[in-house]
Amino acid sequence: MDITVTSRHFHYDADANLQGRISEEVEKLSKFSPEITNVAITLDHEVEHQRSCEISVNLPGAVLVASAKEESMGKAINVAIERIKVQLKKQNEINKDHKAQPTSAVV
Repeated sequence: MDITVTSRHFHYDADANLQGRISEEVEKLSKFSPEITNVAITLDHEVEHQRSCEISVNLPGAVLVASAKEESMGKAINVAIERIKVQLKKQNEINKDHKAQPTSAVV
């Protein structure tokens, strides 16, 4: 899984706690779908009290995107991670429901 983090209007590299937290949370996403190929995270410090986080997850045949705007970067990351988890669970249900029946059950 390839993880790309982009920051706008602030220095992401300066906050080691934030780096570790993001990589830890993104690695946990693989338990929902081991087929994740790429995760792109965009962190933005838009105005005085508004931080945003956008997460894009690439799967074979689908791209899932979740975003959140909160007063702190930690909250924005947590909300976006929770939203992407919900989408990954839905995607897994779709994939499970569309599997072919065994030929022994059809005959």
